[in-house]
Amino acid sequence: MRSKSRLLLPLLITGVASDMVHSPRQAVDLSQAEALPSCVLTLQTTCSTQLSPTYGCQPNTACFCTNSQLSTALEACITANCTIPEGIAAKKFQAETCGYSVRSQVDTGEAVLWAFFTIAIIFSILRCVSRCRMLGGAGYWWDDWTCLVCVLPMIGITITGYLGYQHGMGRDYWEVGASGIEESTKVFYAGEPLYVAVVFGTKISLVLLYLRIWSKDSRNLNMACWIVIGLLAALFVSFEFATIFQCIPISYNWTSVVDRTVTGSCTDRLAQVYTAAAFNIFFDVLVLLLPVPSLLKLNISWMKKLGVGIVFLVGILVTICSIVRLSYLSKYGNSTNITWNYAYIGMWSLLEVHLSVVCVCVPAAAGLFYRTWRHQQRRR
Repeated sequence: MRSKSRLLLPLLITGVASDMVHSPRQAVDLSQAEALPSCVLTLQTTCSTQLSPTYGCQPNTACFCTNSQLSTALEACITANCTIPEGIAAKKFQAETCGYSVRSQVDTGEAVLWAFFTIAIIFSILRCVSRCRMLGGAGYWWDDWTCLVCVLPMIGITITGYLGYQHGMGRDYWEVGASGIEESTKVFYAGEPLYVAVVFGTKISLVLLYLRIWSKDSRNLNMACWIVIGLLAALFVSFEFATIFQCIPISYNWTSVVDRTVTGSCTDRLAQVYTAAAFNIFFDVLVLLLPVPSLLKLNISWMKKLGVGIVFLVGILVTICSIVRLSYLSKYGNSTNITWNYAYIGMWSLLEVHLSVVCVCVPAAAGLFYRTWRHQQRRR
């Protein structure tokens, strides 16, 4: 036992070195070290000996905990030669020995998720009430039905977001374990086609709203709206298909992250998500600007102007979410700490989805508030 424990010191750091730098969460338990996979016990000396000169850090010194580049290289050396679960076990032992802080995005992520989901549901209900003919509305049209259809995948992606947090999304992968990584990745994959459905569906709903309002007033706008709807529908079908079948077999999306022996193939997923994000942002801007010439010609009340202004404000927020999400997509498909890095992508995707639904519901909600206000004025 003593010889094996001594071999662990260079890679996984002695209690002395840890105390000097990080004040580890617990004392080094050599019995836990002995329980590490045999592959890790065999390779750790070779990896540390090969890498120490490169990074100017000798074994049994504090820099084995503090040098992040060396830590990454050691991690890669072990995971390249051991199974992924064995690499996770080694990383967890190193994290505990070096006193890595236990991080979590779960509480924040769930709070944001449920808060914006509640707002989106409220606005969806307000739209239904506002357009209902029995309650004084004009009745439902294609833009309303399209919006209501989008609510279903919005609910679905909210559920997948919550389940992702429950299975380990938003925590470091060594705290989650192989089974948690696989389950959270599976749930993340399930949410991707739902995201595509909502962001493209809500844009179609908004353009259909333009047609309902201005189809008889502007032939050019009418034609432009149908062209945009056709393009959005084509992109929706294309990206939905590409997202669902990004890996063959489909299960390869989540089994490959914890098992190198499974066979399968994937498209260039990073290029795919960048392309989808670029089209998404482009059409965010285009759909917002499409009715501007017609809006400028309208002579409407301040209440209606306020409603239009809120639509543009929420639309801008949706675009901002798309852009921020784009900045995190570089981690997609090639992240080591998948449960931590994917949580950022997931959170901004959920924000974008919920705000997209709010955006298309604002005009109807504003109309309901306006009718209520006028009713109160008449009673006075």
